[in-house]
Amino acid sequence: MDEKVTVQRANVVLQVSPQQVDYYMTQGYNVINEQGEVIKASVPRDLGTLQKAFVENQTEIESLKTEIADLKKKLKKVTSKKKDDSQ
Repeated sequence: MDEKVTVQRANVVLQVSPQQVDYYMTQGYNVINEQGEVIKASVPRDLGTLQKAFVENQTEIESLKTEIADLKKKLKKVTSKKKDDSQ
C-alpha cells in the first residue's frame, strides 16, 4: 500500500510520500486533509507573512500581559480580604 500525504502551497496541491513531507514543508507547503483543511502548517517564508504574524503575536502578547496584570490585582484583593476576614 503506497500511502500519500497531500500538501498545498497557494493553488498547487501535490500528493507526496510521508518521507517527503518535511522537505515540502521547508518549501512552504502545508499538509492538508481530504477537506482541504490545514492540519500541519509550514513556516512562512515571505517577509510580508512573517511581519503580519509578528504584529498579530505582539498584539496578543500585550493583551495577555494586561489580562495577567488584572488577574494579579484580583488575586491580591481576594487574598487581602481573606486575611482581613481571618483576623
